[in-house]
Amino acid sequence: MTRFLPSTHLSFWRIMAALSWGDSRPRIAAAGTCLLLCAGWGDRDVAAQMFSYSSERARTVQSVSFGYMSVDFRFDGDGTPNPSFEFAGPLYGAVYTRPNFHVAFGYGSEDERDLRIFDASLTTWGEFRLTGSLNSRLFVPIALHSQYRRVAPDGQEDSLVDAFNITVIGLGTGIGFVAQLAERLQIEGRAMPIIGLALRAFGDSAGSSRLIDTGVTVHVPTLAGRFGLSAGYGFTAQVWNISASSLFPATQDDLFDYTSTSHSLSIGVNW
Repeated sequence: MTRFLPSTHLSFWRIMAALSWGDSRPRIAAAGTCLLLCAGWGDRDVAAQMFSYSSERARTVQSVSFGYMSVDFRFDGDGTPNPSFEFAGPLYGAVYTRPNFHVAFGYGSEDERDLRIFDASLTTWGEFRLTGSLNSRLFVPIALHSQYRRVAPDGQEDSLVDAFNITVIGLGTGIGFVAQLAERLQIEGRAMPIIGLALRAFGDSAGSSRLIDTGVTVHVPTLAGRFGLSAGYGFTAQVWNISASSLFPATQDDLFDYTSTSHSLSIGVNW
């Protein structure tokens, strides 16, 4: 039995971009995300499709939450990077979820080096159900993923050398589940290795990125009228391997090779 839950609103990505980029936002991130979503799912909500004669319907829960993410972003090349974009600390932002869709963004700073970090990610997926019903099931997700990370000193966000401005557009699969444990308790989770193309927002260099994206979210709906409570945890491990720009031959080739691990927590309302 095969099921796909398509479509999202691109307005969420536009909101995230506007919050951080302003007039100098990198258009590659928005264009790449738009291309992926339009090609795979379109930009309108449509009904879920099942190749089944069953009349069952999935319970839909969407949520908006405050997000906290602890990030350890480290150089992965040889020697000492110059400049260095290493960052270890918290990011604060927001998370929006709905079935087969997860979008998050966060912002953080390190005052000692006047360093600023902004991270935004969007993952949407169709699924092949392995077992269970629509409300409680085990499935294989087929995911489209887009992410943008910027790390730079304040005022150097658009620099060709002094800023880490990387957009990742990738594909992944893995395992996921949804469990309806009671009338007012739903748990969903996923674990997906993803590999993708990594592009610098400003410059002519490119490379690859791979990551493992995991997350678990608990929904307790209808606690106060139509509104309920949602809480989530996520872990992500990622590697960027980006070649240096040919515009600056003196720049070390592994300048933008970095690894990152992050733990995230979210809590908010659902409906």
